[in-house]
Amino acid sequence: MSWQRKPPRVKEYTGTKPDAPRTPAPSRGTLSALLMPVDVRPPKASRPPRDPAASWGRAITRAAKGEPCTVRLPGVCLTDGEYSIWSHARWGARLGEAGRGMGTKAMDLCGAIACTACDAVYDGQRPAPHLTRAEIDMDWMIGDLRSLGVLERKGLLP
Repeated sequence: MSWQRKPPRVKEYTGTKPDAPRTPAPSRGTLSALLMPVDVRPPKASRPPRDPAASWGRAITRAAKGEPCTVRLPGVCLTDGEYSIWSHARWGARLGEAGRGMGTKAMDLCGAIACTACDAVYDGQRPAPHLTRAEIDMDWMIGDLRSLGVLERKGLLP
């Protein structure tokens, strides 16, 4: 059986032949025009205009890079600007509407320039047994005020 020749493969049909004549489209009043499939997808929506507040917020969060930590938790802080980030407020509607919610960070103005170590303690990701929650929150609030001064110097506040 292996010595017998295999039949040639037949090419699969992929559509109309390029040289085949096209059938004209049916006119609007005929039954075939009613039975033809119609594209019912909505037209593509245009991209909404950029929100100027979003780019302003991006400028604020980028301003933290290279700045020294303003939160300065004792025994935790890395102080140099190499590890600085913009730390968003973790308090919500009960303490003065920072705009924070489920899966949403607070608005960018409610934040402080913090090193990654201070931010981890403030967010509760890292323990600091020598500090109470009230002390951590107070140091973060003072850092928030210092950060507003940095943003003012950089010309990022209205």
